[in-house]
Amino acid sequence: MTKPGLRRLRGLTHPVVAFAIWAVVMYGWHAPPAYQLAAENEVVHLCEHASFLAAGTLMWLALLGPFPKPEWFGNGEKAVYAAAVHFTGMGLANILMWSDVVFYPFYSASDEAHGISAITDQSLAGVVLMVQSAMLPVRESAPDYGTLIDQPVSAALDKLPMTNQHGEKVSLGAFKGKTVMLVPFLTLCADICPFTTGILLQVERALGADHADSKVEIVELSVDPHRDTVARLAAYAKLTHAGWQLVRMSPADLAKFQKFFEFTYIKVPEDDPPSIDWMTGKPLTYDIDHSDNYFVIDPQGEERIVEEAAPDYTGKLNPKLQKFLSAEGREHQKHPPQPDWTTADALAALGHVMGRE
Repeated sequence: MTKPGLRRLRGLTHPVVAFAIWAVVMYGWHAPPAYQLAAENEVVHLCEHASFLAAGTLMWLALLGPFPKPEWFGNGEKAVYAAAVHFTGMGLANILMWSDVVFYPFYSASDEAHGISAITDQSLAGVVLMVQSAMLPVRESAPDYGTLIDQPVSAALDKLPMTNQHGEKVSLGAFKGKTVMLVPFLTLCADICPFTTGILLQVERALGADHADSKVEIVELSVDPHRDTVARLAAYAKLTHAGWQLVRMSPADLAKFQKFFEFTYIKVPEDDPPSIDWMTGKPLTYDIDHSDNYFVIDPQGEERIVEEAAPDYTGKLNPKLQKFLSAEGREHQKHPPQPDWTTADALAALGHVMGRE
């Protein structure tokens, strides 16, 4: 998808826009004339279900998707959004359950053939819709540092080979016994990644001051395996003073990590004019649009925390990292995407998991 296409998709996943589209589609297609037309015409029927799928996807992307959220859309507002979805669905369900009017005469003949009245059939449909509306994802919320989960990392994933900035072969399994903070990134990111690196530098210093650095392994995993070679990772570590693991893996193995941890990365066209490669001085030919989450894995190898927000760096950014920032990155520096995570949030997440040992 091109960057203009991504921008349009981001616009459609704005919480107000996505909710409005979803509600209009839900109630619009359940209006008797539209529903009756869909029931009688196969093409219209297919369009109806395609619009249900599209509107539902937008509705959930607004709440759980990887795109930056409005500044005002924090944890409380997310709860209100989820409640609005819940009660909007419940409203339609109650209309179908308790109405004495048959809204959809199309089904009357088949209902009689099965020995059930049209009103009873309609009420049962309302019950089904009510159950669906009640089945919102229920996850244990940790507002300060992400979402608490309990998911073992598979042995197959543990063994997938990575190569760090020193040319050493490592794997997730090699870090067993330590709390691992896994962070997707790329060295040529000019928007959010410099803030992530800035926060990780602060986290590293804080862990060292607390004599806890030996218990934690920070692992930044490149989502740009074609350009992030070992030499580039080493140069990035030297430039930014990153003292943690900067790793790359094959595209096929990276896709397996992406599927398990559910982060996103998409190759997109480069801006015009293109950004300049900080290492080679040449214009870039493409970009990688990616989510900004991190994952905390306990010493036993179980994923414990997922943070799905964007980093909010506080303080003066390293001048070398500051130079990486594009115009969009500088705008995000002034107005960080919401919801966000900070150095304190990352340390709290690590502390929570380390306290479970």
